[in-house]
Amino acid sequence: MSREGLESVSSEHARGQACSEPVAGRAARAAESPLAMASEQVTSVLSVPFDAVLCWKLIEDSKQASRALSRKDVTEAERNTLRQKLADDVRLVETASHLRQKTAECLKEGVKTAAHFLRGKGGLWGAVGLYVLDEWKPGDTPQVQACDVAFGAAKGAAMQAIFRHGGHVDPCMRLVPAAVNVPLRATAIGAAARITSAGLARSTWLDTTGTRMDAGHGVQAVASAALNPVALCVDVATFGASAGLAKGLNKLTDGAMSSSPLLATVTIGG
Repeated sequence: MSREGLESVSSEHARGQACSEPVAGRAARAAESPLAMASEQVTSVLSVPFDAVLCWKLIEDSKQASRALSRKDVTEAERNTLRQKLADDVRLVETASHLRQKTAECLKEGVKTAAHFLRGKGGLWGAVGLYVLDEWKPGDTPQVQACDVAFGAAKGAAMQAIFRHGGHVDPCMRLVPAAVNVPLRATAIGAAARITSAGLARSTWLDTTGTRMDAGHGVQAVASAALNPVALCVDVATFGASAGLAKGLNKLTDGAMSSSPLLATVTIGG
């Protein structure tokens, strides 16, 4: 293939990724959960302005490339500049796609986390429902769907219990110094949440092919998730920042934080 043809293909590839949904992407959605698909749809709607600008840029660059290649006096330096510009466009499209996927994942996790801030039965049933919608995949067989629904319901109830009973400001804070209490509670809550998340997932207990049960692999995955040193450090830092924020706001509001269940829930989860 000539250089002109290669450059044209690169430009069309970038434009195709930015301005239309790949067929493979639509097929892959059959294996996604309803909550994941909803998060992707919301993210797609929110990214419409950015996608429109990106698509316009790629079209303009393609036109510029076509005009440049139609000239007979185009130099090799100009070809190299054009080739680099088209490569940058492709990388920009790939980066935008990756960012969109990460945004959808964060949105999905954020919606599930929001349910934990609800009190009473509303919070429990909200968490159970959202976790079921995240685990259940309509494209699977009925037996697999039933298994995922059960895992999702159990995970939602367990996560709600961990968040509700572990995240609130308990009387122990008055007996044990915060320097000791906060790290211990953060480690316990984080490890419990990761054990629940990994242990109540069907994929955890399958082998690398995803077709046969492998208890050894499951135990190893759960232990690795619970004892991940990076995750433990993040737990302590996040919980410590939340506790510090709650304490500071409580002082600023003359004790309103500790006396208001709503404000306590919003700041530190309990």
